[in-house]
Amino acid sequence: MDVSKALEREVRVGTINTWIMVNGNLSDEAFIQAMITATEAKTKALHEEQVTDPLTGSLATGTSTDSILVAATQQGAHLPYAGPITELGKLIGSGVYECTVKAIELYRERKKSMVSHILAIGCGLLLDRIIGDPPNWPHPVRWLGTLIAKLTKKWNHGPYAFRNGFGLVAIVAAIAFAGSYLLVAGAAAIHWSFGFLVETVLIAAGLAQKKPG
Repeated sequence: MDVSKALEREVRVGTINTWIMVNGNLSDEAFIQAMITATEAKTKALHEEQVTDPLTGSLATGTSTDSILVAATQQGAHLPYAGPITELGKLIGSGVYECTVKAIELYRERKKSMVSHILAIGCGLLLDRIIGDPPNWPHPVRWLGTLIAKLTKKWNHGPYAFRNGFGLVAIVAAIAFAGSYLLVAGAAAIHWSFGFLVETVLIAAGLAQKKPG
C-alpha cells in the first residue's frame, strides 16, 4: 500500500516481516536508526520492483501490517549508530534490500504458479467433459487400479491384513503424487506452457467424470 494514501483505503492484511540480527553492542540510538535504515531499504526495494498499491495505483511503500525486528547480542564491539553511512547501516541497507527484492520475486512466482494451477484445473475439467476417457487411451486410473489389485492380492490377507491395507493406501497415494509432481515439474522445467499442458491432461485423466471405457 501507499502510506500517503492510507486514508483512502480499507484495512487489508499483508505483511513484510524483516528480522535483523546483529552480533554487537548497540546503543538505543543504533536500534532506532537500524529500523529507519531497514525501512528505507525495504521501500527502495518496493520501488525498484515497481510494486504498486492495487487500490490507488501509486507506488507502494509497504503493507498495512509490516514489522521490523532488530535484535543484538549486546556483546563485543560497541556500535553507537546504524545510519546508512555507518558500516552497520551499510550492511543492514544492502541486506534488507536484497532480501526484500528476492522475497518479491518469490511471491510473484508463487502467485503466477497459483493462477496456472487454477487454470489447469478448469481446463482439465473442461477437457474431461468434452473427450471423456477414450477406451484405447492409456489411463492412470487403470494403472492405479492394476497396482492396487496386485498389492491387495499380495498383502491384504492374513492376521495383518488391516495394517497392510493402510500401507497399501499410503504406497499408492505416494506413487500417484510423486509421479504427477515429477511429470509436471519436469515438463515445466522445459517450458511453463508444457508444464501447464501436462498438468491439464493429468487432471482431466484423474478426475474421470465419465466412466473409462
